[in-house]
Amino acid sequence: MKENAKFLKCPICDNIIELIDGDVQHITCCGRKMEEMKANTTDAATEKHIPIYQWKRNII
Repeated sequence: MKENAKFLKCPICDNIIELIDGDVQHITCCGRKMEEMKANTTDAATEKHIPIYQWKRNII
């Protein structure tokens, strides 16, 4: 996979494609323009469970 590849998603049927080369402007699915997916844009992408540690008699 190329580092500059883009992923596009159809807003109607949720098909996903990888655009390796070319222009995003002219790609359609189900008669509508496909939307570019961005990494880490949802709340689920952030770390929510941060480990907590403590010292107890020289043991972590």
